[in-house]
Amino acid sequence: MPFLSNPTVVLFLVATSVVVTLLSGLYPSLTLAGFQPVKAFRQRQQSLTGGAGLRKSLVVAQFAIAQCLIIGAIITIMQLDYIRTQDLGFKKDLVYTFGFGNDSLTLQRQVALRQTLQQIPTVESVSLSSDQPFSGNTWAGNFRYGDHPEDEPFSTTVKFADDKYQETYGIKLLAGRWLAPSDTMREVVVNRTMLQKLGIQNPEEAVGQDYLLWGSRKLKIVGVTEDFHTHSFREAHLPLTISTEKQFFSEAGIKIRPTDPAGTVAAIQKAFDEVLPEQVFEGRYLDESIAQFYEDDRRLAATCKGFGLLAILISCLGLFGLATHAAQQRVKEIGVRKVLGATTAGIVQLLSKDFLMLVAVALVVASPLAYFLMEKWLEDFVYRIDIQWWVFGLSGFWQWWLHLPRSASKV
Repeated sequence: MPFLSNPTVVLFLVATSVVVTLLSGLYPSLTLAGFQPVKAFRQRQQSLTGGAGLRKSLVVAQFAIAQCLIIGAIITIMQLDYIRTQDLGFKKDLVYTFGFGNDSLTLQRQVALRQTLQQIPTVESVSLSSDQPFSGNTWAGNFRYGDHPEDEPFSTTVKFADDKYQETYGIKLLAGRWLAPSDTMREVVVNRTMLQKLGIQNPEEAVGQDYLLWGSRKLKIVGVTEDFHTHSFREAHLPLTISTEKQFFSEAGIKIRPTDPAGTVAAIQKAFDEVLPEQVFEGRYLDESIAQFYEDDRRLAATCKGFGLLAILISCLGLFGLATHAAQQRVKEIGVRKVLGATTAGIVQLLSKDFLMLVAVALVVASPLAYFLMEKWLEDFVYRIDIQWWVFGLSGFWQWWLHLPRSASKV
């Protein structure tokens, strides 16, 4: 989507600039317009302390916004870190993938492509399939298990893979074996979720059972796999069927050794260009493909961090101004206290008391709002973290800690 060339975006930026300028200048202009010098000289103390309620309200609002952004950044980072460290049910490290066409000419060259790739010394295994495990594949179909008279009341997602798929991606088998080499559909492997929805507790019971896919393909279940994530963490495990069908293969997965990854990728591309010279090579590591599923979430985390830092900076500037104002109002009191032996820490505590109260009020305001917003965001994830109480305490402590140097610098 174009940015500055989009008239709507330009109009929004101009309108925002005008509104912000008007709002930021409205209160000072009204205050100056109502300024009465004679009255100010007669009631100097009142003029110095006037507008305290509005000032405190703005400070609380500013702190609350900053704390909401800080809390949002912490929670999004924690959720993304949770996703990054969770076991996906397969091995994603050092697996390189690329796509290819599934036209008739490419089908004839699939064997040559695999053999050429396997000849690379730093390649451990090569698998051809319709898609890699974590692909977000939504290809589904109806099926019938065993001797059931009718199709099951739920559908199954379908993947097509060769006999090296389990070895390349490190998928765990619970029972039976993996698919035997074949160019057509003869056998199937299902996952644990499939059996759970069928009410089968023991995976061994499913091995050897008949399996009718799409109402026409009569197959045999030869193995059961542990559940692995086929979609993002926003979705639960789905019933999965894996079978062989050469005509649907359009992606290669290569497990490479860690000795020379860059050289291996170059060799993979060379092999691709030799076998399929008319096609364009576009490859990437599997973990990079998985990361694309959470690009929006990473962008959200970066946005929260960026605006959070900006809000903290603005808050610090505001605190510096408030600390300066408070210190100037109480300069004689501070001088007397220091002469009488008061420590710098004690005076900082005296000056900080009112500001810390504002931080505490802002935390009380921001915490339920931030909790509600982040809880709504986390509801999109089936696999997620729980919001911990210390996140809110950390946000308040952060702003309190940032405030201390400002107050100390005025003593």
